[in-house]
Amino acid sequence: MSTDIAFTLGILTLMGDRILTSLNIFVSALAIADDLGAIVVIALFYGAGLDTGALLPAGAIFAAMLALNAGRVYLRIPYMVLGAILWFFVHESGLHATLAGVLTAAAIPSRRPASLQAAALQARSLYRHQITNPEAEAGPATISKLKQIVDRLGEPGFHLQHALETWSSFLILPLFAFFNTGISFRGADFSLLRPEISGTMLGLLLGKSLGIPLTVYVAQKLGIARLSSEISARQLFGASFLCGIGFTMSIFIASEAFEGATLQAVKPAILGASVLAVVLGTAVLWRREIG
Repeated sequence: MSTDIAFTLGILTLMGDRILTSLNIFVSALAIADDLGAIVVIALFYGAGLDTGALLPAGAIFAAMLALNAGRVYLRIPYMVLGAILWFFVHESGLHATLAGVLTAAAIPSRRPASLQAAALQARSLYRHQITNPEAEAGPATISKLKQIVDRLGEPGFHLQHALETWSSFLILPLFAFFNTGISFRGADFSLLRPEISGTMLGLLLGKSLGIPLTVYVAQKLGIARLSSEISARQLFGASFLCGIGFTMSIFIASEAFEGATLQAVKPAILGASVLAVVLGTAVLWRREIG
């Protein structure tokens, strides 16, 4: 774990029209779910022991966030403030603090976006008022109304993602990669016979190439989901190989699981498995469908 979405989508993009849009959408959704799964694994298995004194307040804060959700409070500020406090108590409880991010995301309410036609009519009404009163300035009330119209075109999570996107892309992720990569090939005792090395590589390669198609098959049989008819079995397997590309989160999990010389040996294993995933996935997907 887990799929590095930037590299995976980059490889798919380089293959041009050989890759259908539906496959890109599938891989994007899968990578997001994969990251969430990785965060849950980190929180559950790499904590520092439970402290119920901090866990109880964390549960109370999460319950308050769910109450806001149930009360259809769509303002984002309360969830951000409570999420920051939740992060502190989850960290103090011994669970990995990344779990607070998952819980906060789960608590943020969703709603059906407003009709684009209705929003356009509202905006046109404001525009007409401004035209018929040219001497009137666009005051705070008008600007606030326009902002509300635009906000209603997307759900709260969409606006939150948009607000955090620049910080995440240009500050948080570079710092995350800088502090957690630390790859050094000098003196690394790399051997495919070592169980942590072979386990890491097989997890990324076979775990993804077999696990993803199997999960898709089971989900379809149970009626939980339906795979796009445009995606063939070969494309599914090829994309599953590409999902074995791991970098930031994979190395982060490795740093939580191992230390010292073992960690320095596992990091090249992640990169090696990622390179093999690129080669195998590209080889499977490169040939165009027949017919």
